[in-house]
Amino acid sequence: IACYEPEEYILNQQLKNYINQNKIKISEKDISNLLSEFSKNTEINENIFEKLDLLSLSEKVTLENLNDSFNDTSDIEINDLVNNALNGNHMQAIKVLKKCKKSRIPCVSICKKFIYKFKLLEKIILMNDEGLPLEKIVLQPSLKIFYKEREIVIKQVKKWNFQKIQNSIYKFIDTEIKCKKMSEIDYFFLENALLFLKVQSQKI
Repeated sequence: IACYEPEEYILNQQLKNYINQNKIKISEKDISNLLSEFSKNTEINENIFEKLDLLSLSEKVTLENLNDSFNDTSDIEINDLVNNALNGNHMQAIKVLKKCKKSRIPCVSICKKFIYKFKLLEKIILMNDEGLPLEKIVLQPSLKIFYKEREIVIKQVKKWNFQKIQNSIYKFIDTEIKCKKMSEIDYFFLENALLFLKVQSQKI
Protein backbone atom coordinates (compact mmCIF):
# COMPACT_ATOMS: atom_id res chain seq x y z
CA ILE A 1 0.00 0.00 0.00
CA ALA A 2 1.43 3.36 -0.99
CA CYS A 3 2.16 5.83 1.79
CA TYR A 4 0.46 9.20 1.40
CA GLU A 5 0.63 12.46 3.30
CA PRO A 6 -2.85 13.05 4.82
CA GLU A 7 -3.92 15.53 2.13
CA GLU A 8 -2.68 13.30 -0.69
CA TYR A 9 -4.60 10.34 0.72
CA ILE A 10 -7.78 12.42 1.06
CA LEU A 11 -7.45 13.74 -2.52
CA ASN A 12 -6.89 10.19 -3.78
CA GLN A 13 -10.02 8.93 -1.99
CA GLN A 14 -12.12 11.92 -3.10
CA LEU A 15 -11.14 11.42 -6.73
CA LYS A 16 -11.75 7.67 -6.66
CA ASN A 17 -15.13 8.15 -4.98
CA TYR A 18 -16.09 10.67 -7.65
CA ILE A 19 -15.01 8.28 -10.42
CA ASN A 20 -16.97 5.38 -8.90
CA GLN A 21 -20.12 7.46 -8.33
CA ASN A 22 -20.11 8.66 -11.93
CA LYS A 23 -19.15 5.22 -13.33
CA ILE A 24 -16.21 6.60 -15.29
CA LYS A 25 -14.06 4.02 -17.05
CA ILE A 26 -10.51 5.05 -16.23
CA SER A 27 -7.19 3.30 -15.58
CA GLU A 28 -5.00 3.58 -12.49
CA LYS A 29 -2.43 5.42 -14.63
CA ASP A 30 -5.08 7.99 -15.62
CA ILE A 31 -6.02 8.43 -11.96
CA SER A 32 -2.37 8.96 -11.06
CA ASN A 33 -2.04 11.55 -13.85
CA LEU A 34 -5.12 13.41 -12.61
CA LEU A 35 -3.83 13.40 -9.01
CA SER A 36 -0.61 15.05 -10.17
CA GLU A 37 -2.69 17.95 -11.55
CA PHE A 38 -3.98 18.97 -8.13
CA SER A 39 -2.68 22.21 -6.68
CA LYS A 40 -0.60 22.83 -3.55
CA ASN A 41 -3.44 25.06 -2.40
CA THR A 42 -6.35 23.37 -0.59
CA GLU A 43 -8.79 26.10 -1.61
CA ILE A 44 -7.98 25.55 -5.31
CA ASN A 45 -8.52 21.80 -4.91
CA GLU A 46 -11.91 22.43 -3.31
CA ASN A 47 -12.81 24.56 -6.34
CA ILE A 48 -11.76 21.72 -8.66
CA PHE A 49 -14.12 19.28 -6.92
CA GLU A 50 -16.89 21.86 -6.96
CA LYS A 51 -16.37 22.20 -10.72
CA LEU A 52 -16.45 18.41 -11.11
CA ASP A 53 -19.70 18.16 -9.14
CA LEU A 54 -21.30 20.75 -11.40
CA LEU A 55 -19.98 18.89 -14.43
CA SER A 56 -21.64 15.64 -13.33
CA LEU A 57 -24.97 17.43 -12.97
CA SER A 58 -24.93 18.86 -16.50
CA GLU A 59 -23.42 16.08 -18.63
CA LYS A 60 -21.95 12.60 -18.69
CA VAL A 61 -18.43 12.65 -17.27
CA THR A 62 -15.64 11.19 -19.41
CA LEU A 63 -11.85 11.16 -19.12
CA GLU A 64 -11.73 13.93 -21.73
CA ASN A 65 -13.91 16.43 -19.86
CA LEU A 66 -12.26 15.40 -16.58
CA ASN A 67 -8.93 16.47 -18.07
CA ASP A 68 -10.49 19.70 -19.30
CA SER A 69 -11.59 20.49 -15.74
CA PHE A 70 -8.01 20.08 -14.50
CA ASN A 71 -6.38 22.00 -17.32
CA ASP A 72 -7.28 25.45 -16.04
CA THR A 73 -3.76 26.49 -15.03
CA SER A 74 -4.50 30.09 -14.06
CA ASP A 75 -4.60 29.34 -10.31
CA ILE A 76 -1.31 27.46 -10.53
CA GLU A 77 0.37 30.32 -12.43
CA ILE A 78 -0.89 32.89 -9.92
CA ASN A 79 0.34 30.76 -7.01
CA ASP A 80 3.74 30.41 -8.70
CA LEU A 81 3.89 34.18 -9.22
CA VAL A 82 3.01 34.95 -5.58
CA ASN A 83 5.54 32.48 -4.18
CA ASN A 84 8.39 33.71 -6.35
CA ALA A 85 7.64 37.34 -5.48
CA LEU A 86 7.43 36.63 -1.74
CA ASN A 87 10.56 34.49 -1.82
CA GLY A 88 12.54 37.39 -3.31
CA ASN A 89 12.90 35.78 -6.76
CA HIS A 90 12.09 38.99 -8.63
CA MET A 91 13.30 38.00 -12.10
CA GLN A 92 11.45 34.68 -11.98
CA ALA A 93 8.32 36.48 -10.75
CA ILE A 94 8.51 38.83 -13.76
CA LYS A 95 8.78 35.80 -16.09
CA VAL A 96 5.70 34.22 -14.53
CA LEU A 97 3.86 37.55 -14.73
CA LYS A 98 4.52 37.59 -18.51
CA LYS A 99 3.04 34.08 -18.73
CA CYS A 100 -0.01 35.31 -16.82
CA LYS A 101 -0.37 38.18 -19.28
CA LYS A 102 -0.24 35.78 -22.25
CA SER A 103 -2.85 33.61 -20.54
CA ARG A 104 -5.00 36.74 -20.05
CA ILE A 105 -5.33 36.17 -16.34
CA PRO A 106 -7.21 39.15 -14.82
CA CYS A 107 -4.93 41.44 -12.82
CA VAL A 108 -7.61 41.83 -10.16
CA SER A 109 -7.43 38.05 -9.49
CA ILE A 110 -3.66 38.33 -9.08
CA CYS A 111 -4.00 41.25 -6.66
CA LYS A 112 -6.58 39.39 -4.59
CA LYS A 113 -4.26 36.37 -4.35
CA PHE A 114 -1.38 38.54 -3.13
CA ILE A 115 -3.64 40.15 -0.52
CA TYR A 116 -4.92 36.72 0.57
CA LYS A 117 -1.36 35.39 0.96
CA PHE A 118 -0.13 38.41 2.91
CA LYS A 119 -3.14 38.21 5.25
CA LEU A 120 -2.32 34.52 5.78
CA LEU A 121 1.27 35.42 6.74
CA GLU A 122 -0.11 38.14 9.00
CA LYS A 123 -2.26 35.59 10.87
CA ILE A 124 0.70 33.23 11.24
CA ILE A 125 2.95 35.98 12.64
CA LEU A 126 0.32 36.93 15.22
CA MET A 127 -0.07 33.28 16.26
CA ASN A 128 3.71 32.93 16.44
CA ASP A 129 3.93 36.04 18.65
CA GLU A 130 1.58 34.27 21.07
CA GLY A 131 4.19 31.52 21.46
CA LEU A 132 2.96 28.86 19.02
CA PRO A 133 5.82 27.37 16.93
CA LEU A 134 5.63 27.92 13.16
CA GLU A 135 5.78 24.16 12.52
CA LYS A 136 2.55 23.71 14.52
CA ILE A 137 0.85 26.82 13.14
CA VAL A 138 1.07 25.64 9.51
CA LEU A 139 -0.71 22.42 10.53
CA GLN A 140 -3.79 24.33 11.72
CA PRO A 141 -6.80 23.14 9.65
CA SER A 142 -8.34 26.62 9.74
CA LEU A 143 -5.42 28.04 7.73
CA LYS A 144 -5.89 25.49 4.92
CA ILE A 145 -2.19 25.25 4.01
CA PHE A 146 -1.53 22.33 1.66
CA TYR A 147 1.29 20.13 3.00
CA LYS A 148 3.65 20.83 0.06
CA GLU A 149 3.23 24.55 0.71
CA ARG A 150 4.11 24.48 4.41
CA GLU A 151 7.90 24.77 4.07
CA ILE A 152 7.47 27.66 1.62
CA VAL A 153 5.10 29.48 3.99
CA ILE A 154 7.50 29.09 6.93
CA LYS A 155 10.34 30.60 4.88
CA GLN A 156 8.10 33.48 3.82
CA VAL A 157 7.05 34.21 7.41
CA LYS A 158 10.73 34.45 8.38
CA LYS A 159 11.42 36.81 5.46
CA TRP A 160 8.47 39.18 5.96
CA ASN A 161 7.81 41.08 9.17
CA PHE A 162 4.47 42.56 10.22
CA GLN A 163 5.20 46.07 8.92
CA LYS A 164 6.37 44.84 5.50
CA ILE A 165 3.21 42.75 5.22
CA GLN A 166 1.01 45.72 6.10
CA ASN A 167 2.80 47.90 3.52
CA SER A 168 2.35 45.20 0.88
CA ILE A 169 -1.36 44.70 1.59
CA TYR A 170 -1.96 48.44 1.16
CA LYS A 171 0.11 48.40 -2.04
CA PHE A 172 -1.96 45.61 -3.60
CA ILE A 173 -5.27 47.11 -2.52
CA ASP A 174 -4.17 50.31 -4.27
CA THR A 175 -2.93 48.32 -7.29
CA GLU A 176 -6.26 46.48 -7.54
CA ILE A 177 -8.14 49.80 -7.59
CA LYS A 178 -5.84 51.16 -10.32
CA CYS A 179 -6.22 47.97 -12.37
CA LYS A 180 -10.01 48.33 -12.26
CA LYS A 181 -9.90 51.99 -13.26
CA MET A 182 -7.32 51.68 -16.04
CA SER A 183 -7.54 48.11 -17.28
CA GLU A 184 -5.67 48.91 -20.50
CA ILE A 185 -2.41 49.30 -18.50
CA ASP A 186 -3.20 46.98 -15.60
CA TYR A 187 -0.10 44.80 -16.02
CA PHE A 188 2.05 47.93 -15.84
CA PHE A 189 0.68 48.50 -12.32
CA LEU A 190 1.43 44.88 -11.40
CA GLU A 191 5.03 45.22 -12.59
CA ASN A 192 5.39 48.24 -10.30
CA ALA A 193 3.87 46.26 -7.43
CA LEU A 194 6.39 43.44 -7.96
CA LEU A 195 9.21 45.98 -7.91
CA PHE A 196 7.78 47.32 -4.64
CA LEU A 197 7.90 43.77 -3.21
CA LYS A 198 11.50 43.38 -4.33
CA VAL A 199 12.46 46.51 -2.37
CA GLN A 200 10.41 45.42 0.65
CA SER A 201 11.98 41.94 0.70
CA GLN A 202 15.49 43.45 0.70
CA LYS A 203 14.80 45.79 3.64
CA ILE A 204 16.11 44.73 7.03
